Amino acid sequence: MKKTVKYVIMAMVIPLLAGIINLPAYATDQSAFTILRMITATEEIEARKEPSDTAEISGSFEVGSDLLVVEDVDAMWLGVIYKGEVVYVKKELTSEKSEFTKEMEEVEEEFQEISEESTFLAETLEKREKETKRNLIWGGLIAVLVLAIIVVGVIGKLSEKEEGKKRKKR
Repeated sequence: MKKTVKYVIMAMVIPLLAGIINLPAYATDQSAFTILRMITATEEIEARKEPSDTAEISGSFEVGSDLLVVEDVDAMWLGVIYKGEVVYVKKELTSEKSEFTKEMEEVEEEFQEISEESTFLAETLEKREKETKRNLIWGGLIAVLVLAIIVVGVIGKLSEKEEGKKRKKR
């Protein structure tokens, strides 16, 4: 559970940090990149400044490193974040299922289960509330009817006494 919470927090903090540290946006259409997905390095990967085997190497990623993809260049290259810059790695050396992605899927499944349970509980509470209101209404209606019967009985008795007094006077 602690690991799940850690990954949920990471999922919220990463975009926030990207905004705070002003990660540069590299786009040909002048729009800022957004994080498309997470991937994992399946082999040691050389990060290059351009999407080309001959481009200058700007760093490397170890096997198992989680990478933030910000650009899907073509069938061979991905743009990822490395030290605040976009660098390029070969797709064939990565896997779409990163540990982060797996954890996020687990979190989403847990969230779905909790959401379903919450919906069930809300529906159950709503049914009970309706039953309680219905019972209160029926109880109130029965109390009014009983009170009406008592009042009619009392009025009837008083009327009989008045009739009896009138007859005695005659």
